[in-house]
Amino acid sequence: MTLELGDPRTYRKAARSLFRRAGGKETEITVRESTGFLTRLAKNVVHQHGMRRECRVAIRVTERGRSSRVELAAPDVDTLAEAFGRACALVKAQEEEARERSLPLLGPQHYPLIRDFDPAVEAESPARGAKKLRKILLRLRARREEASGYYSARIRNVFVANSAGLEAFHRASACRFGLTVRKDGGIGYASAFRVGASGLDLEAVYKEARARMEASRPDVRLKPGYYTVILAPRAGAEFFGPLWEDMNLRKVRDGDSFFSGKVGRRLFSGAVTVRDDVYDPAQSGLPFDGEGVPRKKVLLIERGAVRNVVCDRKAACDFGIKATGHGAGGLAAATLPMNVVMEPGERPLDSLLEDFEEALVFPHLWYHQVVQASTLLATGFVKGKALVWRKGRFIGGVRHPRYVQSIPRALENAAAVTLERETIKDREYGASVLPFLCVREFRMV
Repeated sequence: MTLELGDPRTYRKAARSLFRRAGGKETEITVRESTGFLTRLAKNVVHQHGMRRECRVAIRVTERGRSSRVELAAPDVDTLAEAFGRACALVKAQEEEARERSLPLLGPQHYPLIRDFDPAVEAESPARGAKKLRKILLRLRARREEASGYYSARIRNVFVANSAGLEAFHRASACRFGLTVRKDGGIGYASAFRVGASGLDLEAVYKEARARMEASRPDVRLKPGYYTVILAPRAGAEFFGPLWEDMNLRKVRDGDSFFSGKVGRRLFSGAVTVRDDVYDPAQSGLPFDGEGVPRKKVLLIERGAVRNVVCDRKAACDFGIKATGHGAGGLAAATLPMNVVMEPGERPLDSLLEDFEEALVFPHLWYHQVVQASTLLATGFVKGKALVWRKGRFIGGVRHPRYVQSIPRALENAAAVTLERETIKDREYGASVLPFLCVREFRMV
C-alpha cells in the first residue's frame, strides 16, 4: 500500500459549498489530513508495521460578535452540513454576556513558497521501508550487535479558507529514521530527518549510533555535582522545548511567562542567537498559521539578548503590534515558536571537545519535565548513556544519569555552539535546527 492524500480541489469545493450555505455568517474551515506509516524494529527484527490515515475538519462560525467551533473526523458532504448546522446553533445559544470582540476575517493573503514536499514519498510503503532496513539488520547480526528503532514516512496536507476569500494550502512530507545500537554494555543512539526518502542516509545514522555505542563502553560512575555538558541537537530540542513555550506574547504580558518583564534584556550567553524561521532551507513547516496569517521570521534571541516573542492576531490587536503568524486557529496547535533555528558556531564538535579536560555528551533525553515554572527548573534522565569525555578521549558512558537544571541558566552558561547542525522533526507543523551546545555548570544528581 502506498501513501495517497486527497486533492486540494476537493477541499476548495467543499469550502465554497459551505460558504454559500452560510449566507451572511462569517465562516472558516480548516482541513488537516495526513497519511503515513511507521515501521518498528527490535532485537534486529522488524516486528511492527502501522499505516495511519487521518482527516479532521474544523468549522468556525461567527455572527454578531459571537463564535463557535465544531470539529469532526473523516467527514463527508452530509456530516459537514450537519457540523455547520451545529456550529450555527451553538452561536445562537450563547448568552449576550458571552460575546467577545471578534476580529474581522482575513481576506486573500500571499504566502512564500516552502519546498518541503517530495512527491517520491507517495511511493513509500512499509514493504519498501523494511527492505531499506534489511542491509543494516544483516550487518548488525554479523557483528553480534542488537538494535531497536523505527523508520517512518508521512505526508500532510493543511487547508485553511474563509468566507472573506482567504485560501491557504500546504503539502509536506517527512521521512525519519532512528536507531539504538547495543553491544557488551554499550548503548548508542542516532536519528535523522529528511523531507524525502532518498535524502535519508540510513547507513550514516547506523554508523553514528554505533560510534556512540563504542564510546559508551565501559560503564563509568558519576558523582553528583556540576559538569560541562554537551547537548546533541536531539537532546537540545527536548531540553529547550519548555523555554520556547514561554515565548508567547499573551503569557508574557499576563505575567505567566519566564520572560515577563525581561524582553529586551540580555539573559543568555553571547554565543546564543535564535530565530523562528520556517523559511530556513533546513526547516519544514507551514507558511501560514491556523488563522491564515502569513508566518514571519522572528528574531527571538540575539547574542544572548531577548529581542522578540511570537503572537496570534488577537494578542497583536490587544497589544497594538503586528501578528507574527503563530495563531492556533483550527490547527489544534499552540502559540509558540514552531521553527526554531539556532545560529551555528565556527568550530566542529571534534575541535570543541579538545578545549575540555572533562565533559559529558547527552545524545537523547528521557522524561524531561519542568518542576518549577517560575525558573523553568527541569529534571530528567539521559536516555541510554551519557558519554564521558576525559583527557582527549571518550572513556565510557554513564547509564541513565539524572539532571536537575534550570533551562534558562543552561543558555546563560552556554560556552559554545558547533559548526555542524541537525534538523530535528518532532512537531507536526514545525522542526528545530540546532547545533551541539556546550553548557558549563550543568547539575547532575
